Amino acid sequence: MSKNGSTNVGNNNNNNNNTKKIKFSLNKSVQVTKVFAKENHRLTKNETIFTMVDTDHPDGKKEPFLSTVLGTVTKLYIHEWDTLSYGSIILEYEECLHTITFKNLCCDCGADLNQ
Repeated sequence: MSKNGSTNVGNNNNNNNNTKKIKFSLNKSVQVTKVFAKENHRLTKNETIFTMVDTDHPDGKKEPFLSTVLGTVTKLYIHEWDTLSYGSIILEYEECLHTITFKNLCCDCGADLNQ
């Protein structure tokens, strides 16, 4: 689990073995205030997927929910003003297979394959 509450969950029984889910895994409820990710959007690490506020403090500061993965969003489950709790599915994404590389950089997602 990352510090922002996301977990990556393995295969979801699709035919595509590199499709995974991101679930919300903080032990509190939050309300989604703005969604930045869209289907077919390429996620990068530390990119804001959405902003949220704690439902116990709705007038509090908006916090970003950051991506911990590289991949392409295939299905988005959240919308603005949704309430998320532990285990809520945020999105499905397809991991990059890094099939085209140049000098240890992926030409599709830009990942440094030396790391």
